[in-house]
Amino acid sequence: MGRSMNFAVDETATPAADTKKSGGYLQIILIVLSFLFILVLVVAVVFVVLYFVTPGVETKVYPWVRLPTDLAPSYYDLYLLLNLDDGYFTGSVTITFACALPTKYIVLHSHELEIFSVELASATTSAPTVSRYEEDDENEFLIIE
Repeated sequence: MGRSMNFAVDETATPAADTKKSGGYLQIILIVLSFLFILVLVVAVVFVVLYFVTPGVETKVYPWVRLPTDLAPSYYDLYLLLNLDDGYFTGSVTITFACALPTKYIVLHSHELEIFSVELASATTSAPTVSRYEEDDENEFLIIE
């Protein structure tokens, strides 16, 4: 009553056939990776063209991310009217500073401030005029030109 087990060996499978199968997977992987690389390259080129080359799109480009060092404040005169019930304040500030080099811009921090007017005065020469001022929300600067 012994059981006998028979095993059949398929001798038609050769190492060359296995290599063809794995080579097929490698080719598919290379094709997918090539496609992804080309897709990323196309997206990068489109971004560069749209961001840097497209005419008519005005972008603010200032040469600084930190405050310039050409203007050194030496005195601040603050007037603040606090409204503690509503949690806000109004006021004005006069900043005295020394200008080390001629500059076209005055750049100040303006985080969470609403600026209603800007005036310039000079103790030694006629007052420079403010041609315009704007808030750079990304860097939280007030830029006076």
